[in-house]
Amino acid sequence: MQVFGGRFTFKPEEEKPRSNFDSFYQSLLTVFQILTGEDWNVVMYDGIRAYGGVFSFGIVACIYYIILFICGNYILLNVFLAIAVDNLADADSLSTIEKEDESQIQLDNQIKNEMENEEYLQNGDHISFKAEFGADLDTYLQDEECGSYCDENDDISSYTQKTLPEANASTSIQPI
Repeated sequence: MQVFGGRFTFKPEEEKPRSNFDSFYQSLLTVFQILTGEDWNVVMYDGIRAYGGVFSFGIVACIYYIILFICGNYILLNVFLAIAVDNLADADSLSTIEKEDESQIQLDNQIKNEMENEEYLQNGDHISFKAEFGADLDTYLQDEECGSYCDENDDISSYTQKTLPEANASTSIQPI
């Protein structure tokens, strides 16, 4: 930045180029412009022109700008890629942790529901359903007097008799 400071004034009647090295802040902005590749070749041509053109000391300025552009882009690109990859890895690990937490919550809810059902079954205020024991509803209700039923293995289990509302009703609803 010190090499090109105050050198971009070519003719007094011409306006200075916007990208110059006259102040610290303007130098930072110009170097950022070169590193991002936004119209960096115009800044390079102004630097060559500031030192007398291509056939004099200006060729060294050209080499300076090319090295700054290539090395700066290489370093800048690696930094941005490292940040992006790190953020993606963090997001992936967070989503994995959230999925594990959700599955743990579901498992806890399932265990809680099973414990509530077990307490409900121990109180005797239940009726066994077809989906729970794999037998027909008629098999459950066939021996209402003694309060027992036979499942598929012909094992006799007892239950407290409760009636299902309209369990045996064979009413069918006509579609509209």
